[in-house]
Amino acid sequence: MANTTKKERKCIRYLAREMAMEDRLIFQIELMLDEELSTLFYELKEAWELYPTQLTTPKKESLFSIKTKPKSKIYALVAVLILLVLGSFYFLKPPLNQMQSVSAHEGERKTVVLPDSSVVILNAGSSINYPRDFENIREVFLAGEAYFQVQKDISHPFVVHSGELNIRVLGTAFSVNNYSDLNMVSLKEGKVEVVLKENQDKITLNPSEQLLWNVQSKEVSKRNFDIPSELAWKDDVLFFKNIQFGEALPKINRFYGVNFKIENPAILKKHITGSFENQNLEEFIAALEYIASVKIVQQEKKQFLISPLQHD
Repeated sequence: MANTTKKERKCIRYLAREMAMEDRLIFQIELMLDEELSTLFYELKEAWELYPTQLTTPKKESLFSIKTKPKSKIYALVAVLILLVLGSFYFLKPPLNQMQSVSAHEGERKTVVLPDSSVVILNAGSSINYPRDFENIREVFLAGEAYFQVQKDISHPFVVHSGELNIRVLGTAFSVNNYSDLNMVSLKEGKVEVVLKENQDKITLNPSEQLLWNVQSKEVSKRNFDIPSELAWKDDVLFFKNIQFGEALPKINRFYGVNFKIENPAILKKHITGSFENQNLEEFIAALEYIASVKIVQQEKKQFLISPLQHD
């Protein structure tokens, strides 16, 4: 390997699975950051995978005179190096610490136990990605909304990457929501530090405080919030406390995995209060018609229209 470059040697060691797990993870990160390395790696990987069917050994010729059909000179070099290093070939296996992905469908809440025993409850239409094993920093990537109950571990900070926010904690309970352009972090207990990716500003939250980041206007604000109302969904409870119907509608649709729509402006502005626990869709519709004085009609599968109640 004396005539190969450092990057070529790295690629070949990775393909030959000669790297320790830690070095493999570092190499994977380098692939994402170094375009030249990435291009070289996939060229070598293609040669590696084509090698058994593309190379032939003519009679009475040494291995070093093998004739190939490479796309570049580097293919011939790789063919020789593979023979010297391994003497055999097997297909590239996924890294040991590959990312895991869990999703909750519309109308579903799903509980996930992370490698450190922290618990995550995903709201409907949300997903989380995390490594099979945590290392120095416990990092997860969230799309949608989730409630976190984080195991305390001072030596291994826990970081949630969510939309345009990074949330850093040690041990605490909080929810994160990036369903829309209004990203929210709501702290139930403990303490978290929220970093805005836009400008790297850091904002600390205390219990019962909520941070709101408007992706469009780039405005940030902090306020107190009602914990039962904001976090009821994690216990399969749909809870509204004097909010406009129009604001409640997206939460209702996600919770039940259907599409309720309102065409009447007066209903959109109507305020509703109610708690819906362990109710199926039919029970919920009957209760909502009663407390809001509306009529709900199914138009097609999973499509419902909410209209004013008609009086004779």
